[in-house]
Amino acid sequence: MQAAPAEDVVTAASIRALIEAERNGFAALVGGTSYSRVRDVIRRDIIAGIFAPGSRLKAVELAARYGVSPVPVREALQQLLGEGLVVIVPNRGASVRAIDGNFLRNVCEVREVLRVHLTAKGAARMTDRVLARLEAIEEIYEDALAAGDDQLAVGANHLFHLEIRRLADNPEAEEMLQKHFALTKTLRLRVGYSAERRREMPLEHRALIEACRRRDPDAAAEIARRHTRSSIEDLLRHSEPARDLQGTNSAPMPDNTAGVKEVAVLNNGRESVVS
Repeated sequence: MQAAPAEDVVTAASIRALIEAERNGFAALVGGTSYSRVRDVIRRDIIAGIFAPGSRLKAVELAARYGVSPVPVREALQQLLGEGLVVIVPNRGASVRAIDGNFLRNVCEVREVLRVHLTAKGAARMTDRVLARLEAIEEIYEDALAAGDDQLAVGANHLFHLEIRRLADNPEAEEMLQKHFALTKTLRLRVGYSAERRREMPLEHRALIEACRRRDPDAAAEIARRHTRSSIEDLLRHSEPARDLQGTNSAPMPDNTAGVKEVAVLNNGRESVVS
């Protein structure tokens, strides 16, 4: 039997490597550190409620907190502006946008429309190679769910759907979809999956694989719609932002010691921010 091409072999280790690569980021290094890492930890702190809604995000103070220069902080704030987590007002600077149930639902509704459209197109263009990868990824995903490894499960789930959407060949729609992916991923890793969703998701994935095997875009679209809506409702029910997380957990900006301990790895550029 001919060996599968290296790029077609999907393992738990390869998915973990992709997760780590994403966490490390591929942005150009600025002053020895990557703005993407600063962005990730600021995003996490906003979601955790460390910065209250409406509070100012001053580049100099954030730089001191995270032990970096103000340059990557300013770049990070621009990225978070694009994600909708930060508001930047001329002559006033950046401040935190409130993350509540309405904001999350609006984000998820946009993601639903895009995911359904791209999944349907991807299913119609399905190839045997991608089908084989979907089945391999699904095995890893189900094993991760059973083991309670949510980080691997979230990574495998993202890769599963991305494999289908890539076949749609619509980079503009994919870019729009990815705009808030980091937000929903961070929330999912924070709250995990309910027991009900852990039972449902493998069944939905398996049904989607079968629809793709038949090259049936209508069936794939309906499965993707139900799958996305169920995930949205589960996330909203169990995430603290939907219950006004920022209003209950917000606190003054911690001192430099806490910030440096939290993201000391930013300074050497060799390790990722720890979730």
